[in-house]
Amino acid sequence: MSWRLLDTSVQVREGAYAEVSGWRSAARRDGAALHDYVQGRWAVAEALDGTLVGCGCVWPLSARAGRLSGDYVVPAFRHQGIITLIVNQRVEWAREMGWERVEVRVRPRRIPADLGPFAGWALHREFKYMLVLRRIL
Repeated sequence: MSWRLLDTSVQVREGAYAEVSGWRSAARRDGAALHDYVQGRWAVAEALDGTLVGCGCVWPLSARAGRLSGDYVVPAFRHQGIITLIVNQRVEWAREMGWERVEVRVRPRRIPADLGPFAGWALHREFKYMLVLRRIL
């Protein structure tokens, strides 16, 4: 289990879909199938008291590439850098798995102008309501 200290109140660790399935069942709109979520590797942010406050999944697109999806942070914990730690943890796992690249699908209205946790990622495709960002590892 790997932990990253955000501050004294929230940590990110490896988790499982079963822990966050209540959040994700209503919010699975990023093109990922349920199978991808169940088989993916989950980063889970939790407060020191054990309360889950955020999550995100990484799953394979091919033998050399993966996709980040399932990002969620509880509203009371947003804008504190939690999603950045969740993204960075999954990118680290992708490198460990030997992948050459990862991508993420985002809705333009849901990310800040500076791309927030995806700063430095390249725009791969642009659709009417979605951007596909890619990062070479």
